[in-house]
Amino acid sequence: DIGQQTLININPGASTDPNSSPTVNFTDYWKKFRVEKIATENTWGPNNDRVVSMYQSKLYLTQVSVTGLTGTVTRVGPILPSWTEYGSDPFWSQDGSLFVFTSYDQPDIGLYNTDGLNGDMKRRGKIVIANADPGAIHDDARDLVPRMNNITSYYPSISNDNKLIVFNQSACGADPDQYRTAMDYGNQSCDGYDDTTATLWVTTPGGGNPIRLDAANGPAGS
Repeated sequence: DIGQQTLININPGASTDPNSSPTVNFTDYWKKFRVEKIATENTWGPNNDRVVSMYQSKLYLTQVSVTGLTGTVTRVGPILPSWTEYGSDPFWSQDGSLFVFTSYDQPDIGLYNTDGLNGDMKRRGKIVIANADPGAIHDDARDLVPRMNNITSYYPSISNDNKLIVFNQSACGADPDQYRTAMDYGNQSCDGYDDTTATLWVTTPGGGNPIRLDAANGPAGS
């Protein structure tokens, strides 16, 4: 609860020590504020009762119910059943009418990501857009920023007025990234995580040629 600056108890049975606290048996205490294997990335719908969650590079609709300081989080099911590629970086527009995400076809295996499906690292990413309403994502996803050779696009975000979509784009070079150490998490040059070649681009929901935001992009490797 951002307004009350407090956490919601969404898994009350997980904490078994009634005396646990943030400083006493804290491992037990924090269990009641999370649900395992539900999501690693979330984007809220406009009615504050549903989120789209990414888990193992698939996108799911998740129902959230809160009463006071207690709530439940329940996975409803996968979204976009016609979309067959991996999905990550979901973003639901503020009014609920648009939905964008990163689609990719090549899992990126690396440190702490042995199956390549944590959704945090991804190669050959492209930006995809779908229509939506406040309660669901429509199964009409289509390419917004198509896949390109030696480029990965990721982290899309929709402006509050739905007129612009900003995203990251990285160039692919030799691995590991020249500015990262060999054992870093996400040290590949084109995995969409802390890429030192990342630049910001902007496009519109209707598509067209994206514009590179030169004034926002620092020098390579910064």
